[in-house]
Amino acid sequence: MISRRELLNSLTNWSAEQAACLAVQGEFVTESQDSPFFEHFHFLSIPVSALSTIPENGITLKTSTIDLASYDQETFKRFITETGLNAEALLKHSHEVKIDAAKLQAIADGQKSVEIRVISANGNYVHNFLITASPMILATVRKAKAKKEVL
Repeated sequence: MISRRELLNSLTNWSAEQAACLAVQGEFVTESQDSPFFEHFHFLSIPVSALSTIPENGITLKTSTIDLASYDQETFKRFITETGLNAEALLKHSHEVKIDAAKLQAIADGQKSVEIRVISANGNYVHNFLITASPMILATVRKAKAKKEVL
């Protein structure tokens, strides 16, 4: 059996709504907002446990591969021509996403549209996530924190 994260990483032609239906207990999914190179999107699965017990050093997650239903084919072709990058590899790429403790706390506190910028290994801006935890996720976080306080 594969994990939800492995499944999300293998997604290629799903919409945000379809991916959200894959929600399992303990995680929630958000979608990237933009890309400066060619229009395409990724999904990011965030463990609720990282909101109820904020890791001091934050967390590093991995996005899904490209949502193939979301990308602009003409801009993509032009980008490949201009950069000489491998098209097949690019369509299967994902990103590491670092979320620091302060941003995790803001999400857990119910702040809306907490911005997480994805920066490439070369230091280039590549994506933006605007994360808002749903009321259900926030209730789950409050419940988990209350349990810890009782112990």
